[in-house]
Amino acid sequence: MKEQIDYLSSISFTVTYIGIESDENGILEGNYKFIFSSPESILCISNLRDMLTPHAYKNLELLVVDEAVIYWNDLSAL
Repeated sequence: MKEQIDYLSSISFTVTYIGIESDENGILEGNYKFIFSSPESILCISNLRDMLTPHAYKNLELLVVDEAVIYWNDLSAL
């Protein structure tokens, strides 16, 4: 996922990810065209409903949910 984010950023797309250090305010403000996440990260967001409002996704072109398990062999990550 990091390689995809780095590549899209390098060709001037606004891209972020949902995770521990994500820019939730930027996502809520609709600042990104591409958002990447893992299933477990997207489910842990306390304001997920706010991120699904029309204002938050006005510029969003693609929401990618990738990598079913972030940390393989780490059951505590589930």
